[in-house]
Amino acid sequence: MPASRPSAASFAVAFLLCVPPTTSVRGQQGERENVNLTGTVADLGPGLMQMTEKSGTSWLIKVEPERTEVQYLGTALADWVRPGTWVQIRANLNQKLQADAIVTEMTVFTPKKDMQLGVVQEFSFSQGGFGGFAAGESDPKADKDKADKDKADKDKADKDKAVACLVRGRFLGIKKNKMTIQAGQPITVEVGDDLKVLVEVSDYTLARPGDKVDVRGWKYESISGRAIATELVITSETPLESPKPKGRGTSRRSSAKDADKEPPSEKPADEDKDKAKDKAKDK
Repeated sequence: MPASRPSAASFAVAFLLCVPPTTSVRGQQGERENVNLTGTVADLGPGLMQMTEKSGTSWLIKVEPERTEVQYLGTALADWVRPGTWVQIRANLNQKLQADAIVTEMTVFTPKKDMQLGVVQEFSFSQGGFGGFAAGESDPKADKDKADKDKADKDKADKDKAVACLVRGRFLGIKKNKMTIQAGQPITVEVGDDLKVLVEVSDYTLARPGDKVDVRGWKYESISGRAIATELVITSETPLESPKPKGRGTSRRSSAKDADKEPPSEKPADEDKDKAKDKAKDK
């Protein structure tokens, strides 16, 4: 990080000096007022973000994990997704949970309280469902024998019939274009080489300088350039990628240099032994 950019510690000190936490002091800062800011990310610190508005005004934004609603929207390279990450795909699956086509898109997400995880069927009346009845079928109670036969025929056909599903679970990995997701049970699907990875998570620490940021929150009217965020939306156009290993280049260069070096010669040692023998014979 360049020396001209303030450190996370200086962020914290500056914010605490300008926004006192105690109720007794808050009254001296005036009334609260709402703020709506749009700009770009300048820097990050623990619980803090520095941003620059389009006008060039710099703001220090406090992010409170329990109170700030955060959205990070962007993309990533496939190698950025680590095992255990929550992911979602859309696929047409049969009753054996086999997909009928290559999956071209995956979304990394943060689970929410009311979100259903696992394999979730995107039901439509034209498709019917797993083991269900499509629209227009007769009531099985009306004709039990016919209904049983129809059901048996339908269940047999449904084994190979694929319906649209959402698969939400933990990413396990990709090997030879086969991706496995733990969604109640392992689901393996084929993916293309150009798999698109969308990122929709509640993690502001993924933000990088230059990313667009929209802030809704509040500030004390007597304090400028400092605010507390209630909503934070970060939009990035630069894909996230796996960090490059450190030190590998240096070790390779060192290995190459070592390889070029000639091994120590044993000839001088042998010559010393021969001279010692000659001296012994002369005696």
